[in-house]
Amino acid sequence: MPKPTIRQLQMFVEVIRCRSFRKAAECLNTSQPALSRGMKELEALLGTLLISRTTRSVSPTEAGKEFFSRATHLLGELDELVDATNAVAAGKRGRLKLTYMDFAIIGRLPYIIRQFKEGHPDILLDVQYSVSQDQFPMIDQGLVDIGFVSGEPSRNGFSSRVVTKESLLAVVPENHALAKRGSISLGELSEENFVTGDHRWVMYTDKLSSICNQHGFEPRVVQTGFTRDEILSFVLAGIGITVYPECITNVPRPGLHYIPISDVGRSIVSSAIWKNSNANPALLLFLEQLSKADHGPSKFD
Repeated sequence: MPKPTIRQLQMFVEVIRCRSFRKAAECLNTSQPALSRGMKELEALLGTLLISRTTRSVSPTEAGKEFFSRATHLLGELDELVDATNAVAAGKRGRLKLTYMDFAIIGRLPYIIRQFKEGHPDILLDVQYSVSQDQFPMIDQGLVDIGFVSGEPSRNGFSSRVVTKESLLAVVPENHALAKRGSISLGELSEENFVTGDHRWVMYTDKLSSICNQHGFEPRVVQTGFTRDEILSFVLAGIGITVYPECITNVPRPGLHYIPISDVGRSIVSSAIWKNSNANPALLLFLEQLSKADHGPSKFD
């Protein structure tokens, strides 16, 4: 069965609102005969009268009142649909899927997200944790728009941007011989037992191992953990010490001391990564926000 056109709905709603074919025709920028013809075609299509006409007035019939109510709602929904589509295309609305590793969420990322949401409150952020190496296939498959990973990765089809460059801290129990020191050199940890992240932390643990090798030793790893809390708990238990980027000071843990390592510089880099072919307008806006952030430390007072 043929359905009324959007133009016919607009004509009918305007006639009822104006209570006049002449005024409605002016509002719709059409002729009065064309408007009258459109209304007759609409009534013929529906098989019922919608408008009661006299020489002095125009009013809806009972069927017309029902049609007016539903047509008004439908046209309003259509306007919202158009506005929402345009807003998404312009990046003013939409969804951004983001994934992060540990250093990001206890470092700069919360501040970056907060600033982005303040500027773009109608963009929904879907944020989830994932270790660095797992983020690449998620982004490649379109499951995530942007990720925050350890290091400065370079992969075909991906772009990246450095977000932070951090120094390293030794994390020791409060009764450790080094706990009261204001700073240490990395070599002073050469005889210590290390607690590190497990195989899922490989992008960071490989970097840490490389830095230790440059200072003349291989870290003696006696315990691994999956989460930051596990690693810190093992240190608190006296199983060993750990070495962590300076963002760890944003989440202090009673019973632990964080000691700056003086001779490694800002050697730990975290980066944002995304797929070159991703055309999500919300991603482009997020990248604009990200470009405003310097590559500073992850320590905030």
